[in-house]
Order: sequence, then C-alpha cells, then structure tokens
Amino acid sequence: MDSNVPLRSQAGALQAAVSRMFDTMNVAYDSHFEFHPRIIDFLSHFGALFTLNQDMLLERLYTRVLSQNVSAGGRWRGAILPGMRQARKIRQSNGVEFWSEYEWEPVAENERPASEDPGLQPIFKLHGSSQWYATKGVSPILIIGGDKAQSLRQFDILRWYSERFSDWLSRDVRLLVIGYSFRDPHINDALILAAERGLELFVVDPNGPAAGEGSPQIKALFRKALIGASRRPLVETLLNDRAEASKISRFLAGQ
Repeated sequence: MDSNVPLRSQAGALQAAVSRMFDTMNVAYDSHFEFHPRIIDFLSHFGALFTLNQDMLLERLYTRVLSQNVSAGGRWRGAILPGMRQARKIRQSNGVEFWSEYEWEPVAENERPASEDPGLQPIFKLHGSSQWYATKGVSPILIIGGDKAQSLRQFDILRWYSERFSDWLSRDVRLLVIGYSFRDPHINDALILAAERGLELFVVDPNGPAAGEGSPQIKALFRKALIGASRRPLVETLLNDRAEASKISRFLAGQ
C-alpha cells in the first residue's frame, strides 16, 4: 500500500479488491461446481453450521438441495441464515433459483428469530459474507485483515452471531472443525472457554493433531478437548475412505 494514501482509503481499496475476488469466485460457483450427494447428506446431519468462509459456496450448492428435502431422511425442510434476508437480485438463473444470486441484508433486531426453527438448519457466517450489505448495496458486511474481533463489533448482526456461537458452544455439543487454522483469537477464546465446560473437538486438518503446535493456548485446548483428528481432505474421506469416515461418524455419534 502507498504510505501517502490515508489509511481509510487504503482499507477501502483492499476491501474493494477482496470483493472483486469473491465476485469472480461466486460466478464460478454458479456455473461450474456441484456438491456430491454424500457431502450434502453429511452437512445436513449437523444441528448448525458455523463458517468463517465468505464466499457463496454454501448458498449456491447446499441450501437449494437441502430445501428439496432430499437428505438426512428429511430432517430439515430447508436452511436459514438467521437474521438475514434476501435483498437485490444480482444474477439471473436458468429456471433454478439460488441464494447466491442475491445480495443479503440484516433484518431489524426485533425481527430476528427468538429461537431456532427445528425444521430449518441454521448457517452462521461469523465473519460476514461477500454479498452481505448493511445498507442497500453499500457498507459490505465482510471482515478481513487483523483484529477481526474489533472489526465485527461495527456490525450488530455479527455481534449477535458471535453470541449465538458462544451459546451453541455452551450446550452439550461436539464440534467438528474443518479447515480452521486456529489463528483468530476471538474464535479461539470461545473454544477455550467451552473446553472448560466439557466441549469435545474433532479436527479435520492436513496437520492433524499437530494443527495446534504453533500456539501454547491451542496446544492446551487440544489436550483438554481434542477427541480425534483426520489428516485426509474431507471430500476424499467421504467419497473414498470408509475407515477414515467411520472415525468421524463415531465422534459425531458420541462413541
């Protein structure tokens, strides 16, 4: 970045560049990707999905199939992005409509659901999303860079999502962690606090249990809460490796 350009302008330029990158990714998802049915079925078994990803992959390839009630024996009748609603449509489909074709905006605080609908699987995007806006296509709800905990405080919806994350972790749950680097202090703090209450983790990461080696805090978290780990990519496990898939299934079943 040019040191002669004001910091706010530099941040705006970075955010615009990141948004353009996500636009390219999202258009590609709309036309070139599909989820294997086993992945859909696997994800639909969870009581809630929490993601730090900010692309529209789940909105394109998961939510529509879930709403067709074809997975998990019909456990869900659809999905929900709690506290968010569709706003302006920005892409056109060929007869099939996807959530990824819309910009999204937060509902008013008094319109948020007081509790989860047992028929809708909640998806919480803890750092916002590439097509979320606080005001009519302006002010992206997209957290990038360092000090994410401070940045997300500017968006009421993300503060609320953080509270929902902590609430879920306070329950008697098991958490499957996929592809998270354990480098966001505010996420780590929530996991560490939950581990004190008995949270159990299974980590899917190329480094397996060594994923926490770089941080004394995460090493301590793993000693207290880690039940298992898999070094194999999740897609490869679900499609081709019954032995590795059974490890994950046993963890989720509490065995």
